[in-house]
Amino acid sequence: MILQHIRDHGIATPKELANGLGIDHGLAKKTCRRMVHDDQLDTDGRGNYSLPATLSLLSPESPWVIDGDTGDTGDTPDDVEEGGER
Repeated sequence: MILQHIRDHGIATPKELANGLGIDHGLAKKTCRRMVHDDQLDTDGRGNYSLPATLSLLSPESPWVIDGDTGDTGDTPDDVEEGGER
C-alpha cells in the first residue's frame, strides 16, 4: 500500500500516507521507518519518504522481476542453439 501510494503520488510524509490510505498516523510513521531500515524507502531525515534509487532485490515490489522468468538456465532445451530453432 505505502509503496504504491508513493509511486502514484511521489514523496510523502506519514501524515499524507495516513490520510491517503486511511490508516493510523502512528502506524504509517512506524511502517515507514521499518521500510527505510529494510531499504524499501528512502528518507530525507525530515519526515519525507520516497522510493529508493534502486529497490532491494528482496523487495516484493521490485520492478526488475519478470513474470515467469526464474533466472535459471534450465528453461531452454539443450538442443536449441542460441537464436535458432529445434
